[in-house]
Amino acid sequence: MQAKTAMWLLLALEVIIVGFFGGWLWALGAVAVTLPAFAYFLSRQKRKIQSQLITFVDDLATNLKLIKIPHAQTVEPPTAPPAARTKPEPMRVDLPKPVEATAPAETQSPAV
Repeated sequence: MQAKTAMWLLLALEVIIVGFFGGWLWALGAVAVTLPAFAYFLSRQKRKIQSQLITFVDDLATNLKLIKIPHAQTVEPPTAPPAARTKPEPMRVDLPKPVEATAPAETQSPAV
């Protein structure tokens, strides 16, 4: 957005200068030279900033011990051995049956 604004301001400035100092033929020559030069300058600045950002991110990733994976390459999780992938059978535990408690024998007292 700032680059577009700067481009239009440059064009407006050239039109004002041509209005004060010269004819339209001179204006066409000035616009034909300065606007492409300015566009080239902005594209070089954009590329320079992108390069600096990529370098910064690469250095940061190196410091954090991250690895670079190319965009076209996919990462698949490691596969487990076949024994680990199968569901284990349920375990059956047989508990001993509880011993039934028997009532103590009642003692009989002699009848009197």
